[in-house]
Amino acid sequence: LMILHRYIRDEKNDLIISQLYELISNLITEKSTALQKDPVIENVCRVLAINYSDPQLSLHEILESTGYNKDYIRRRFVKACGMTPNEYLTSLRIEHAKKLLSQKKNTQIYVADIGVMCGYYDPNYFSRIFKKQTGITPEQYANKIMP
Repeated sequence: LMILHRYIRDEKNDLIISQLYELISNLITEKSTALQKDPVIENVCRVLAINYSDPQLSLHEILESTGYNKDYIRRRFVKACGMTPNEYLTSLRIEHAKKLLSQKKNTQIYVADIGVMCGYYDPNYFSRIFKKQTGITPEQYANKIMP
């Protein structure tokens, strides 16, 4: 790749070499990105995405089901996703809550029910987590979206 790059600098008018350099560069970038994917972590993310609304979801059990030490999986998760598994689960739940809250006026659903639908038994805990993530309460969010 470096030899090709030097050749391009010397022969600026050669369109074919330039396109070949671009193609090789893109392939290397794609391959390095593909190598960074972690199938174990992708599976954990998939399980969380499918089950995030279950209030009885056990992150502990999901991490143990990988067959690896929980702390090791947490480190791999942070490396792959940029956040802990718990933060990832919370973000899934809060994003779902935002969608439901944006439809609150049309559905006449209570904030407490939205919390349960997002995996939180306790409406006060749901409100605290929502406010911590968004800066406003769920009710304020619903009113802001649909005044």
